[in-house]
Amino acid sequence: MVVEGPSPYNVTAELMAVAGHRLALGAGRTPGVVGPIDGLGADDFIAVCAEVGLARV
Repeated sequence: MVVEGPSPYNVTAELMAVAGHRLALGAGRTPGVVGPIDGLGADDFIAVCAEVGLARV
């Protein structure tokens, strides 16, 4: 089996950077250690994914 796509490490790094930037600007919804949906909200999480090139298939 061959799997093609971006490096999972690069995608993770980009997601963390974009999400961290949004949180630094005050976009956080829930303080503390939470998952991405609780931390950013569903709409912002989808926007972050789109910003780094991920798309629903």
